[in-house]
Amino acid sequence: MIFETLLILKGHWVDDFWQHSAVVQELSRNLLHPSNPVIQSKIPHAFFSPYSILVALFAKVTGLSSISALEWFAFFNLIFLLLSFHWFCKKAFPRNHNTIASISLVLIGVFWGARPEFWSGFFHIAVLNFVLPYPSTFSMALTFTVWAILIKNQNSLRLATMLPATVMGAVIFIIHPTTAILFFAGMAGIVLGLHQASLTTRLLKLLGMTGGSIALAMLWPYYNVAGLLAGTSNEFHQDSLGLYYGFVWKYWPLALALPGLIFVRKDRIVRLLWLTLSLLLAIYFAGYFLRIYGTASVISGAMMFAHLIIAYTLIRMINTRHSHRKLYFLALGASLIFSIAPKARLLGGTVLRVFTPKNTSYYTRYQFLRDAVDPNEVIMADHQSNLYIPSFQGKVISTTAPLHWVNDIAARRAAVSNFFNPEIPDPMRGAILATYRPPFVLIDHKAIALPGHSLQWLRLRGKTVYENDGLELIRLSY
Repeated sequence: MIFETLLILKGHWVDDFWQHSAVVQELSRNLLHPSNPVIQSKIPHAFFSPYSILVALFAKVTGLSSISALEWFAFFNLIFLLLSFHWFCKKAFPRNHNTIASISLVLIGVFWGARPEFWSGFFHIAVLNFVLPYPSTFSMALTFTVWAILIKNQNSLRLATMLPATVMGAVIFIIHPTTAILFFAGMAGIVLGLHQASLTTRLLKLLGMTGGSIALAMLWPYYNVAGLLAGTSNEFHQDSLGLYYGFVWKYWPLALALPGLIFVRKDRIVRLLWLTLSLLLAIYFAGYFLRIYGTASVISGAMMFAHLIIAYTLIRMINTRHSHRKLYFLALGASLIFSIAPKARLLGGTVLRVFTPKNTSYYTRYQFLRDAVDPNEVIMADHQSNLYIPSFQGKVISTTAPLHWVNDIAARRAAVSNFFNPEIPDPMRGAILATYRPPFVLIDHKAIALPGHSLQWLRLRGKTVYENDGLELIRLSY
């Protein structure tokens, strides 16, 4: 926990963090009727979720920026995740839960195959500090919490338990749909594997909670949830396709869970864990064969349940003095060495980040925008600058991140790329400006090397209103 806290304090944020920050910025300005946080449009954003609203309210009440608010929630999510995971383990493993939880956390952190994925919803040590402010982490903590409640009430799943679980399932579904798949799979493992009732009763209760959660999620007023699922972009599916490449090499530690099968018939906890793992793997492979690649991120949950099985199997073998306990211990130790050794540089780099000087200048140099532009004024800027600008002030032409329901996003991205291409003629730049009519052009001289005549051409079309730290903001006249 101290290690992750030190990394959070570095304030180094990348990729999706800036989309979440832009969403929080927009919601903190207009909670009930937000516009698109990235482009000048009323098209909603798929990150308008209960979590984003919570962070936005926190930012508004405290007066913090969206960036600072998310940093505070990184601390909150770290504590929430660890406490909820411990509570889940305490309810799932009545004996030795502290030991099993500790071993599982170590395995989740380091026991992967080839270079683990740097995706939202993955919690290995190299990526954890980056995803702590994300909705996926908050929704994972909620998932552990609801699972713990369901296990606690496994013998009498009454309406008083099922209704809150259904509501929380809807919240998780809206916050992070792929975590919701993991949530429903775990709920299925608990209800089918632990609940003392007929199979028909268990199935009806499971379907009632799952269907109720999805139905409630469809009522979310900020955007059309059904439309999001039905219209998930091909870009998202193609990006997710990479999670299938090198399956054996990346996820071979799953095999270490196989010895746990020897306890399936006698141990309900093992049945719960294996049933959930099997469901997640079935969803993972079904996504590949059905070409619904966006479901591939459930492999993170499958690995997590494999880690839980490994930890539980090890402790159970030791406690029961199983004849193969030494062999399993040696196999696990050798596998850990085989897993960690090739990633020594990655893991070492993660540790060394604690000792590197704090450097946030790559985004704090955009702070001047809070005073230089109005919230809905559009800025023509390069792709990298477009990540940061909406977190401070102003809207942009496009972003490299997915923007659902923005049908002309490809044309917008091409326009930005062409505008800052030093080889295109100035009349083409003029045509792009005429199309989008942004009040401002922002040039990052550290990253963009436009020809001198093009810079002169731009300056003649307006007036430089800010120039510092490699950034030049030009207000255009039309």
